[in-house]
Amino acid sequence: LTGSSDRTQLPSSAHIVSAAKGTKNGTVWAVTTGGDVYLFDDNLKLAPDFPVHIEGATAIPCVYKNKLIVPAEEGFAVLESTSTSWKLSKAQVEYNGNILSAPTVQDNVVCFYSKKLLGSVIMVKNLGEIGQTVQTVPVAGIAFGSPALFTQKKNVYTAFITQAGQLHVWDANGQEAKGFPMQLEGVFYANVVASDGSIYALNEDGVLYSVSLSGTITSVQIPNTRAQEATLTLAEINKDKTNELFVSGDSDSLYGFDSNLELLGGFPVAGHGMPVFYDINGNGKPECIVPSLSKTLGAWRIN
Repeated sequence: LTGSSDRTQLPSSAHIVSAAKGTKNGTVWAVTTGGDVYLFDDNLKLAPDFPVHIEGATAIPCVYKNKLIVPAEEGFAVLESTSTSWKLSKAQVEYNGNILSAPTVQDNVVCFYSKKLLGSVIMVKNLGEIGQTVQTVPVAGIAFGSPALFTQKKNVYTAFITQAGQLHVWDANGQEAKGFPMQLEGVFYANVVASDGSIYALNEDGVLYSVSLSGTITSVQIPNTRAQEATLTLAEINKDKTNELFVSGDSDSLYGFDSNLELLGGFPVAGHGMPVFYDINGNGKPECIVPSLSKTLGAWRIN
């Protein structure tokens, strides 16, 4: 980061996602609300053969393997490179609600929430490939955000919480894990994240929960925090091979916690939303880069 910047003008607002490492001619995807797909390199130069239009695009895209996945009417649009160009195809996945947040991806599983009063969480294995399988589990009540995928003892689980605090954990076959669903106190406007066998949830009143697959619950009250527009972000920042948790509520404060919900040194810092971590000054330690409610971008040294 040198302070210089590049800029390009899109015809309408767009969702931005990083391309998979090694994506031909590009490092970042942009999908407009009208369904136009752009692929840019580091200098925001448009890749050959783009933009591509996806009819009926309905939600935030995600990257699965080396492909761009865009929720669309009656399934998912799949954009992948061939030896000479890009191929656009469709993966048929039935759902009866609306996809309002980006699907979650882990290994060969794509998972999303189909929002409706009686909605569903849908887990797709090998999306758009030979051997695609779909598990659909109903969810009573409404929820926000996307499910979390995590692995424990080589088994993949899906975690999801409703607005009313009912925490679900399903195995790869769509069966509820032992001891779930579990009721957590409060109202939840953000969904869970999960890592290293722990599931993290934040309620409207700023109570942060950590729940293990065995059902053990730990909680802390984040001071002076309301969380109707919350974000929970996992990132490994200190080379200990364990993710740290970063939490932003409605105010301009970003909190960092270790896996035991102990506050990290130097936190909270000023910021709102999802942070990224990058070694700006080349000292081998990443800085915490996060926007603020005043529309500035801050970079904070991590102790």
